[in-house]
Formats: sequence, structure tokens, C-alpha cells
Amino acid sequence: MKIFGRNKKIKDDKKTEKNEKEENVVKEEKKSQVVEEKEAKDVSSTDSYLYSLIKKPRLSEKALELVSSQNKYIFDVVEHANKTEIKKAIEKIFNVEVVKVNIVKRPHKPKNLRGIIGKKGGGKKAIVTIKKGQKIPIYPEQK
Repeated sequence: MKIFGRNKKIKDDKKTEKNEKEENVVKEEKKSQVVEEKEAKDVSSTDSYLYSLIKKPRLSEKALELVSSQNKYIFDVVEHANKTEIKKAIEKIFNVEVVKVNIVKRPHKPKNLRGIIGKKGGGKKAIVTIKKGQKIPIYPEQK
């Protein structure tokens, strides 16, 4: 009787080894699928996403003064953008080397019009410092 039990264990061990190998293959396939999905979901690397981050440059006296004296450019950006995304976008769009990015968040102002409460203004602006000697051709030349 003991002999029969041993044979059964050996057969069961062989089956579990085969099942483990098959499970490992399935796990590896799932891992590769997950990696491919993550690469597909990474929207920060696409050009259209980078172009959508920058709304417009700020053309004010203070902005022009910063350009001429400190090589800093001011842009209005979308509210969900962070510093690294803005840096990548400016480098990709204007082909310059960004040294530093500062972000200023302006709060929305509450407004009331005939009993209807709303918001006005607000947003986010980025002050981008670029490497000395480089220029972004969006501001008019000062004389």
C-alpha cells in the first residue's frame, strides 16, 4: 500500500512542476502586456500633449524687462501642468535649453452678478529661465 502512495506523490509533483512552468509563462506574458499598456498611456511624451501645455507668452513691460536683463520668459500654462512637463514642452517647442522653471499660481476671484456667483481670472504662469546666449523668437526686439 505504501508503494502506491509514493507513486501518486511523484505523479502529483510532476503535474505541479508543469503547472508552475505554465503559470510563469502566463505571468511573463501579462507583465509584458502591462508594460506595453503603460507605454501607451504615457501621454507626457507625445508632442500634441506638450504643445497643449503652453497657452501663450505674456507680453507685458515686466516680461520684456525680464527677457532683456535676466533671460527669463513668462508663459501662461494650463493649471494641471507641473515644472518638468513645462520644461520638456519649452525645450521641445523652441529648441532651447531650460535652466530653471518657476511657477506662480494666481487664485480665481469670486464675482457676483445679479445673485449668480461665479469666478473670474486665475490661472497659472510659468517663468522659464533659459541658458545664456539662447533666445526664444516670440518677443519683439528691443532697441
